[in-house]
Amino acid sequence: MKRMMGISGEQSDHKIAGFFDDADEAQRTARYLVSSLKGGHAHVMVLDSSDKNVDAKLEPERRGIWHTLIRAHVWLALAGAVAGVLVFAILGGIGVAFVAKNPAWSSGLLILFGAIGGLLLGGALTIRPDHAPYIQKTRHALEQGQHVVVVHALKRSAIEEAEELLSQRGAETIRTL
Repeated sequence: MKRMMGISGEQSDHKIAGFFDDADEAQRTARYLVSSLKGGHAHVMVLDSSDKNVDAKLEPERRGIWHTLIRAHVWLALAGAVAGVLVFAILGGIGVAFVAKNPAWSSGLLILFGAIGGLLLGGALTIRPDHAPYIQKTRHALEQGQHVVVVHALKRSAIEEAEELLSQRGAETIRTL
């Protein structure tokens, strides 16, 4: 079930790639993962160097990424503004002179700075710094002729289970947070 109010607009926030030198072993592992992952909360595929449009297979939710961009900025800007209100209340409560003498300016500035901080955090979340190593290492493995089993999981428990199963099969792995 899709989260309607969360920060992320993607269905599958969790991704893992397992690297194999042998194509048959990669295929067997993918079938094993499909049958073993509990609840069907993951999409499994095998990539090799002949695959076209690898980027779309590694990050298939283009629309979800745009939703993440909007949601992350809106929600975190609002959270930052609320944090600014809380800081204003705390500083006013302890009697900081500038806040006590200039409540309109100080509240406005603290709310504005909080919202800007939230927007910056939303931007950092949107660029998905945890996905860059996953994409780069997978591309490199494909360039080196390896076969890659990619799992897009809907739940954190599914990605942890997939990581364990891939490791049991001898695959080197890389995952997103």
